Amino acid sequence: MQTVNEDLSTFSGHLLVCKNVLERSSENALVLMDEIGSGTDPKQGVALARSLLEGIVNKGAKVAITTHYYELKQFAAEDPRFSIAGMEFDNGYPTY
Repeated sequence: MQTVNEDLSTFSGHLLVCKNVLERSSENALVLMDEIGSGTDPKQGVALARSLLEGIVNKGAKVAITTHYYELKQFAAEDPRFSIAGMEFDNGYPTY
């Protein structure tokens, strides 16, 4: 979502998408996000991601994310509204 015409950085574009997702989240919605909070300082990214996740869940939506942030994994482990899942690959196929 990077654009020179609108002077929009990749991270600014990411924030606009996050804003749109939060505004459209509702009960019975399913939100899928890849590497939420990336593209900025990790501490700021974690804080942004956590706030966004809480906002989405508070609106009644289901959310699944991917992350490398340990702090988000720890948050999910401590908050009963969230579950942690993982997958590995065996001979090039996901095991889920």
